[in-house]
Amino acid sequence: MTDLQLKRVELLQNIITRMAQNSFTIKGWAVTVLTALLAFSNKESDRWFAVYALYPAMAFWGLDAYYLMQERLFRELSKQPAENGREFEFKTKPTAGAFFSAAFSPTVIPLYAFAVMMAVLIAYIR
Repeated sequence: MTDLQLKRVELLQNIITRMAQNSFTIKGWAVTVLTALLAFSNKESDRWFAVYALYPAMAFWGLDAYYLMQERLFRELSKQPAENGREFEFKTKPTAGAFFSAAFSPTVIPLYAFAVMMAVLIAYIR
């Protein structure tokens, strides 16, 4: 493996690691914000206050799916063979199918589906 190819692999690995870290951070923020909103909705007299937790849940879900989609696309990019003499472009081609595949993946859906279910349940029961 040439130095150029090795550098390319290192750059792609750093990008993939950064995307995975962003996804992990988004999940942490989602749990914190959604827990705070649902706990606050328990104290409020308005029973539909828990529905407000759906907005950040959808936003975090979309962000998490975006980072997972980008991570997957860069993984596919790293599998392409490096050709000598040709500059490599670090561009991905996101599609709606790739986004929805990431949004409903087993690593993303349980957290956000549970958050949405709890918000609806708390709003309905209260």
